Amino acid sequence: MKSFMKQYFGSKELTKIDYCASCSNQVKDRCPKAGCRGSAISSFLDLHFEEKVKDLFKDPEFLNLLKKGKEQFTSTASNVSHDIYHRLDYKNFQGFSSKPCNISFTVNTDGVNKFSSSTAGHLWPVYLMIELPKEYRFRKKYIIPAYTYCDKYNPNMLTFLNPLVEKLNTLNGREGENVTVRCMLFLASADLPARAALMNMKQFNGKCSCHLSKSEGTAHGQHNLHRC
Repeated sequence: MKSFMKQYFGSKELTKIDYCASCSNQVKDRCPKAGCRGSAISSFLDLHFEEKVKDLFKDPEFLNLLKKGKEQFTSTASNVSHDIYHRLDYKNFQGFSSKPCNISFTVNTDGVNKFSSSTAGHLWPVYLMIELPKEYRFRKKYIIPAYTYCDKYNPNMLTFLNPLVEKLNTLNGREGENVTVRCMLFLASADLPARAALMNMKQFNGKCSCHLSKSEGTAHGQHNLHRC
């Protein structure tokens, strides 16, 4: 079991991050707000993805794939696009993306029920996928679990993902003693309900739920569950 945990979660022990079950603010022992006095304290797990990244840099295969991805980024003509590397957002950060040891991530998250009954609780894992060449990108060893939430209710994303944002900001500016590795999150991948939670907005079937326009949309389908 210890070998399994080290392989997939890195060498550092998992850490609990506590939050108030009433207001969802991150806390230590109890919530200081008067209105939350006596409220339960819940928690989710920090899996320390940065330790897994450190372990990957000890793997010669990973270093070769990282180098291969950089070569694809710099060698492709400006008007050709056949991978995520060649999109405009990446080209705007060419100085970052072309550095040999810098890595970029795609974050993935979604909620599942622990059991067939949704009242039994919801499990939300957060994964970071390292953007290596696409034929290697989806291998298990390069998809890194970052955080895990399990509670009766869906998470407040402002609470749940704030530690991830803070850690990525730190990793983008840290200088190493032997080599400098900077990390940047370029893309979040989620289905429609999870996207609404990530963006702190209405679900896809509600009024004004489009994230690109202010249109209310028109209800369609059985029970008016879909909106165009």
